[in-house]
Amino acid sequence: MASALVMTASRGGFVGMIVGCAIGLYLFRHLISYNRIAGWVAGSLLLFVAVMSFSEYGGLLTERVFGQTSNIDATEASSGRTEIWANLLYTMFEQPITFVTGFGWNVYWSMPFRFSPHNHYLASWFNLGLVGLICGSYLIFSAIGRARRASQDAQPPLRGQLIAFVVGGTAVAAAVFFVDLHTPWIYFWMYTGVVMRLVTCVQRMPVAAPAPALVEEVGRDGRRRPRVLKPALARDSYGWAGGSGRSGA
Repeated sequence: MASALVMTASRGGFVGMIVGCAIGLYLFRHLISYNRIAGWVAGSLLLFVAVMSFSEYGGLLTERVFGQTSNIDATEASSGRTEIWANLLYTMFEQPITFVTGFGWNVYWSMPFRFSPHNHYLASWFNLGLVGLICGSYLIFSAIGRARRASQDAQPPLRGQLIAFVVGGTAVAAAVFFVDLHTPWIYFWMYTGVVMRLVTCVQRMPVAAPAPALVEEVGRDGRRRPRVLKPALARDSYGWAGGSGRSGA
């Protein structure tokens, strides 16, 4: 996967990776050993520099990341994205109602635009209006939020799977602000469905009962003997233990 990212020289992909890792480090800071993370980061950078020094893709990546990005012209620095987005918004301004309704399903690609929108959120807004933008964004961010909440209660190995989805999903949500995904969305939503099933399993797991307490009691002969105290049973609103029994009639 890392090799594919390097070969594409996608700055949107690199931005997504950096944002996903940064937010993941913050959200799960209580589970992370920063000394180990620092070692992995240093080792990864050294390996990255070594590979790129001998790879035929090193020049392409350097030119796109450091050459175009450092350009003072915004259009050149963004690979034309600012111009694409400006044309998209200008077309919507010509018919302001489209800011609410959109133009229709996949209409953008039937219009005489030269390039794809290179922004998933603007494309959703252009085609499907506010409803499409809000619903599409909610599907992504609510799945990430549910996985994060479930990861607080999950135990290994489910916790690792949920954390991986949170970091990866955040990276995708950041990357699609600069790139278009078409076929890969199928795999992302398949993965999301599996993770949501894991979330449901975590939420349905029974809470472990408290361990019985050990106390000492003094017998009639004066000797101390251990005694197990059973935890009190939960009672319903009628006072019946375990929530079962007669209704008090």
